[in-house]
Amino acid sequence: MADLILVKEREFLDKIKIIDIINAVDYGFKLLGGNKAMQPERISFYKPSDKSEGYFNLIMPAILDDVPGMKFLIDMLPIGKTTGEKASVIIYPSMKNNKLILLEANKLTDLRTGAAAALIIKYLNINPRVIAISGAGRIGKAAIKCFKTLYPRAKIKVMDPSVEALNLIEEKADIVNNKKSLLKDTDVWFLAVPTSEPIINKEDLAYFKGRLIITMTGDPKVKLITKEALELLDIIVDNKEQCLKQGQLRINPKAKILGDIGEAALGKIKPKKIVLFDSTGLAVQDVALGKLASKYY
Repeated sequence: MADLILVKEREFLDKIKIIDIINAVDYGFKLLGGNKAMQPERISFYKPSDKSEGYFNLIMPAILDDVPGMKFLIDMLPIGKTTGEKASVIIYPSMKNNKLILLEANKLTDLRTGAAAALIIKYLNINPRVIAISGAGRIGKAAIKCFKTLYPRAKIKVMDPSVEALNLIEEKADIVNNKKSLLKDTDVWFLAVPTSEPIINKEDLAYFKGRLIITMTGDPKVKLITKEALELLDIIVDNKEQCLKQGQLRINPKAKILGDIGEAALGKIKPKKIVLFDSTGLAVQDVALGKLASKYY
């Protein structure tokens, strides 16, 4: 019988560096591109009380190096409240050590999301001088950490209406208060904003002179780009089926898809236009972190 190992997130983060998370996610993406990882469809399930609000729970399975793992994303709903915090747990069986690892993964989920954003820049051979960020929430802050790790010379610009969120940014970044200033001289535009009102339109694309736009979404209510703007871009998805349901691809299912993140990781995608990376989050990212944790526990 396997030993059950409960790993506190803070303890694990004290043992590793941001580059370790990026490398783990990179490993998972490359296995996916080489058909050496399996990414089954994730399962979304709702409670009757929260479906109308768009809140959902997830079971996210993946197989990496012939080892199955999964992540659970569940509601932590306070009594008497209709919404609450999410809690993430990665489950990974360490076959070699006969252990079942349960890894708390709230900040890790944010960081593995940021790692995907940093890696798509690398996969497309972009050497960013300026990275613009719309949204200074948890995902935005995690992305900044990953961008600073892989691209220490890149200038980071951030826009967010919340002064409180901006004040919590730990890394050096330039704060701007309008979209034109955000996009000026920008090579990569990263968006993680929970809005149903599109931020990206055709006029922005005429002004944006960069090569890559990254949208991080997992909620089907979030709409970051207009259909007209989407038609002007080449699209890389993390997973087509997920993006059709919960990503920006659902806005225009007939938009041109160049390939997925696994193919990009292996250098198989050569875009000729501005690329939109439509990211909804993959279980292979989470299971790769479970594999990383198995080296320490």
